[in-house]
Amino acid sequence: MAMATVLLRAVPWLPVSVLAAATGLLLGLAGMLGESFAAYWLVLLSLSLASASASFVLDEDAEAVVDATPTSTRRRLAGRLVVVGVPGLVGTVGLLTLGRSTDLVGERFVLVLAGCLFIGVVAAAVLRRSGRPAPGDLAAVVAAVATALLLGADPLGRWVSVLPGGHGRDWAGTAALWSGVILAATLVLLWTSRDPAARHTWTGRP
Repeated sequence: MAMATVLLRAVPWLPVSVLAAATGLLLGLAGMLGESFAAYWLVLLSLSLASASASFVLDEDAEAVVDATPTSTRRRLAGRLVVVGVPGLVGTVGLLTLGRSTDLVGERFVLVLAGCLFIGVVAAAVLRRSGRPAPGDLAAVVAAVATALLLGADPLGRWVSVLPGGHGRDWAGTAALWSGVILAATLVLLWTSRDPAARHTWTGRP
């Protein structure tokens, strides 16, 4: 419990909460605009901001103190992932609410939201492993731009749509795509969260 308190206190709550609030605000505006071109792009922008919000959860300004505690990197990561629930909850409520007033299938977009959140955390995890104790600022930009390009350009549109459409048959491919993104992101997180000692355990001897 004490370790969880230390980890949560180290979270930069200001950017996490501000970006999460902006996510909810944009989804609210999209609902007010109804089924319009502007509302569509507001939804995409809100997903990018949610991804950026998730990018700050691994920042540890008090890294020296945290690293001195007998807690594995993966346990610290698990504790920090709870914070992703902030933009996750805001985005989920916004998407489901939006789905009630438009043709947008909110529950399907929740899977896209989850994938975007994982992209944000992975961007931070990779930068952190490269030596940045507080990668949030850079990771947020990388995650926001990456998700915006992915969602807006739909580069895989020839084979599968990045965004779920209405109630058509294309949903299976979109769901498989984002499930794959989440799985790949999970594997990257497991790789980047290995403790330094564990990385050098294998000696090649039986």
